[in-house]
Amino acid sequence: MMANAPISWKSKAKCSVDTSSAMAEYVSIYEASREAFSIRQFLNDIGFMQSNPTVIFSDNNAAIAIGNNTRTEERSKHIDIKYHYVRELVQEKHICLKYCCTTEMVADYLTKPVNSKKFLWCRSQLGLGLFPASVWGECYALI
Repeated sequence: MMANAPISWKSKAKCSVDTSSAMAEYVSIYEASREAFSIRQFLNDIGFMQSNPTVIFSDNNAAIAIGNNTRTEERSKHIDIKYHYVRELVQEKHICLKYCCTTEMVADYLTKPVNSKKFLWCRSQLGLGLFPASVWGECYALI
C-alpha cells in the first residue's frame, strides 16, 4: 500500500508441501520482502528516498521470529538459505516484520472464503469500491 492504495499484489498457488505453517508463512514473507525491496529501489531511483523500513505484516509469530533471528536454530535449519534474505533486509532496516491479528488481515478475502461483512471490510481497507457509471459507463466493483 502506498498513499492509501494498493500498488502491488500477488496471488500464487502453492505447489510444494512445507513442513509447517511457519515455513509456509516465512516463504510468503520472503516473496513480499523481495517485492517491497524492489519497489523501494524504484522509488529511490526516481527521487523518493525511503527513510523508514517497509512494514511486512504476518499473522504467524513463528515466521516473524525466524525472520528477525540472526541465528540458525534447530527448528529452522531445514529452511533453504535463499529465504533468509528476509533476515538481511530486516538487519539493514529495509523491512520490518510486524504481527497482524488474523481477524485484521486485509488480504484474507484474496486467499480464503469470507462472509460478506469481512469482504466489504477488506475491500474498503484496500481502497477499492464501486466506481460511478460516469467513469465506466456502468457500475463495476474492482475487487
